[in-house]
Amino acid sequence: MTPPSVRRADRIAGLLLFFLLAGLGRAGRPRSRKLRRIARSAEVRRKRERTEREPRARAEEIVRT
Repeated sequence: MTPPSVRRADRIAGLLLFFLLAGLGRAGRPRSRKLRRIARSAEVRRKRERTEREPRARAEEIVRT
């Protein structure tokens, strides 16, 4: 039978490892609130509109020729 202090240390070490791995897994991903703010920004909206306009303009040019 292991002493209670060893079991407690094992439990604490396991929790620390869990939180460390959870934090590392989350570290590279931006939060959804930040992504929504970026998606709604004026710069992204202009790029989206330009990306939609360019193929339409090319298609119209092809139809004219």
